[in-house]
Amino acid sequence: MAKVVVIGAGLAGLATALRLADLRHDVTVLERSSTVGGQIDRVELDGGVVDLGPAAFTLPAPVRELFRSTGRPLERELDLVPADPAMRVLFGDGSVVELPNATSAGARRAFDDALGAGSGAEWDSVVRHGDALWRTLRPRVMGYAARAGTRVAALDEYTAHLHDDRLRSLLGWHATTVGEYPAGAPESVTVLPYLEQAFGTWTVRGGPGRLVDALRDRAEQRGARVRTDTAVQAIDVGSGRRATAVVLADGERLGADLMVAAVQPAAVRELVPVPLLRDPRRSLTDLATGLRRDPGRPSGRSCLCVVLRAPAGPRAQDGARVVLPPAGDRPAMTVHRAGDAAGPEVIWVINADCAPHGTGRAALDWTAPGVADRHTAALIRHAVAAGALGPAAAEIAPLLVRTPYDWAHRVGAPGGRVHGERSGDPPAYVSRPGPSTRVDGLLLAGAGAHPGPGVPMGVISSGLVADRVGRA
Repeated sequence: MAKVVVIGAGLAGLATALRLADLRHDVTVLERSSTVGGQIDRVELDGGVVDLGPAAFTLPAPVRELFRSTGRPLERELDLVPADPAMRVLFGDGSVVELPNATSAGARRAFDDALGAGSGAEWDSVVRHGDALWRTLRPRVMGYAARAGTRVAALDEYTAHLHDDRLRSLLGWHATTVGEYPAGAPESVTVLPYLEQAFGTWTVRGGPGRLVDALRDRAEQRGARVRTDTAVQAIDVGSGRRATAVVLADGERLGADLMVAAVQPAAVRELVPVPLLRDPRRSLTDLATGLRRDPGRPSGRSCLCVVLRAPAGPRAQDGARVVLPPAGDRPAMTVHRAGDAAGPEVIWVINADCAPHGTGRAALDWTAPGVADRHTAALIRHAVAAGALGPAAAEIAPLLVRTPYDWAHRVGAPGGRVHGERSGDPPAYVSRPGPSTRVDGLLLAGAGAHPGPGVPMGVISSGLVADRVGRA
């Protein structure tokens, strides 16, 4: 039995704790916040509980496998239901596409009806391209297959053959969901619409927070301990290159045979003693994999989250996604309804692509006077103008605003980059480091580690860690 410390109680951290506890290891999870879930966050607001995280995900098989392999099947814990429609897309020119769930013929008809004849065939070509790339990348995503021989071009290079700019903008929205820039993202982004069409889009009845609760409950049933309000100040590597303990903010020292950092690699870098690094400018991503990021490429995007109350409108299904692709000065946005309706108004959550917090290149100081207010007001105007919030008035006071600065403090992601940092090495969002590092006894999991951000990817990363550790 190994004594294991898991740093971070987001979805990947809890999934890792569950797997390792189920393998009979002694597991303690340390979470800096007062609640678990990471980006799948919930707040008590306006008389109810609001889920701020992603309302839907695809590729449910890894989640089902996790529950099945550790006890009761997922279906006996949660209601996982297909989204219908998969998404409602509101383009900048006013056209609207309602994409049915997991049907290529239905998707072609939806695009043709909304955007004109031939649009469905063009989008179908995008999905087929994603299918072909997935066949190549799947071994890498699911395990440790080498990247050798895999060339992934830039998304702009691939989309040059598309005649409809609206389809390009929709792919740009997909890019932002994994922390990429719409311009300069890799063509592997086309895998995302393929996965949605092939495996469906799913929601958790009652909100994604229930998935987090189920993971925590199962992990604790298997013997894991979850400590909230417990910030890690440093990782002790002793006199060698092996992680032996974590030092908490209050000075407490927890020894461990193994530790799993289910937080962003850039945050882990701050916990590892600088003398361990041959070059202090190198990140743990480099320490873990030897990859060198291109200094000319920005390291990733963040998310501005705004919660407000507005009229329900005719398409206000609980959990349904309304997608606004980037257009002009309008950022890529995803809008969903959170919680049960109470009267004619409901709670809406807007998650929008934005610059990370900071003062460097392609960053923004979100603490500067007026910055958050201006961006929030513009976001609400865009959502109202597009019809994403039903028949809402132009002036709506937000109930909650979470900026990249806030995310940085909530989940410990430097700059608020909740999707992790891009590596600069294709195929981008599936070339993140992990699980092993050059520090013995230290493994990586979560959105910043391989295979990347998202519910299924976080669960996959926990499985890769468990495979490395093995049974007690």
